Amino acid sequence: MDLHFIKATNQTCVFRVDYQVYTNFLILSGAIMLGKVLLFAIIMKTRSKILMCFSSILCCLSFLIISEINDSVSKIILSGIIICLYGTMESSLYIKSIEMYPTVIRSTGIGVTRCIGLAFFLIFLYEKTLPVNIILWLNAGLFAGAAILSLLLEDLTKKPMIE
Repeated sequence: MDLHFIKATNQTCVFRVDYQVYTNFLILSGAIMLGKVLLFAIIMKTRSKILMCFSSILCCLSFLIISEINDSVSKIILSGIIICLYGTMESSLYIKSIEMYPTVIRSTGIGVTRCIGLAFFLIFLYEKTLPVNIILWLNAGLFAGAAILSLLLEDLTKKPMIE
């Protein structure tokens, strides 16, 4: 499949993309959008604490299931579910941090956690000796910990914001 891009100088760039990669990208992009839409619909009806805990538990279970199955279609579907749930959990965490902390602490905390997450991703990507199942089990453990931590957070939706 060819993707055509037009530059500002009216030149055309053509990139050849494998159809399977393109399909997987569309599935995962749709999962991210679905996660954001679900967040918008659910956050209005429930509190963010419940949503964060529920998303974390489902992500944990999906990682555990992915580590045990061999069917590639099921893995892609479960990966889409994980990304969808991760999108809702991440966005609800941003909402929760806006309610709880001043801007300086919020921005620093979000930036540091993003850098740590990217560093771990790169380590796992370039560490060829680490089996994929161990990475999936570690992620499942992290999401189980996030579910427990989200239960401990105080619900501040009815209180004034701190600034």
